Amino acid sequence: MSEEVLAAVAQMAVAGAAVLVTAMASSMWRWLRERVADLLGRGDRGREELLWRLLQESRHRVGATDRAAAGAWERRRWEMLLRRTLAADPGLALELAVLLEELAAYLPAPGTAAYTGQFAEVSDDGSVDRVDRPVVGPADRGATGGLP
Repeated sequence: MSEEVLAAVAQMAVAGAAVLVTAMASSMWRWLRERVADLLGRGDRGREELLWRLLQESRHRVGATDRAAAGAWERRRWEMLLRRTLAADPGLALELAVLLEELAAYLPAPGTAAYTGQFAEVSDDGSVDRVDRPVVGPADRGATGGLP
């Protein structure tokens, strides 16, 4: 596998893990959990069920009292799992990218945190700015926008 492909796989694994962990605390979680288990399971029911359980365990850890530490640990865990999976089947990277693109419209942008319809943007220097953003969800996308 070329260096270029490995770099793309690593980048997709980082992005995928970040979105996955962010979604664990969102209303989109059930939908995403099913889609990720199906995608990575590739039709193997046993593997899909295992992935479903691993995803649920991760969500419970992210919901623990030390959410920041649990979230960081889970992002690293899923990044490594995605890296191995995508390296073994680089064709999955495109499917994962489509899934992440579809989901991204429903989640706060990276580096933001939802707060009653507003988001707090944290810049690299640590300053925090409040930004008004519409809260977008399936109800705002017509019938379902392809999502539950």
